[in-house]
Amino acid sequence: MPHPTPMSVALVTITHNGIGKAIVDAAESILGSQAMDVHHCSFNAGDDVERFEGEVMDTVGKADDGDGVLVLTDLIGATPCNVAQRLAPKHHVRVLSGISLPMVLRVFTYARCDLAQLIERAGDGAHVGVIECGPPDQAPL
Repeated sequence: MPHPTPMSVALVTITHNGIGKAIVDAAESILGSQAMDVHHCSFNAGDDVERFEGEVMDTVGKADDGDGVLVLTDLIGATPCNVAQRLAPKHHVRVLSGISLPMVLRVFTYARCDLAQLIERAGDGAHVGVIECGPPDQAPL
């Protein structure tokens, strides 16, 4: 992985079963390797929640170089998101749930934005990435 650009927002995915890493890997296969500092925390069935929370705290603490950390989680209300939400008062983080490939592509495209702008761009990517692609339902003849 390339070295992160100095003084930039870091990305941490906090998801179930490696979902975050898989999505970031897919984004990098489309856009190429990224200079953004990216870290992953994966929660699997049977993992100890307190130990996982400690791992997440360590990861986010190491990732934040002063410009903050964008945290992407997979599912609101689930353990990864709940742990991420508990970080907010302790670290300079913003948490966005519902990680998707369009969201991560936006994050990489706008990686030089500040944290407030980056979370807005990421959310926009998620919204515009959900489109009905098939033909509209037609009533049977």
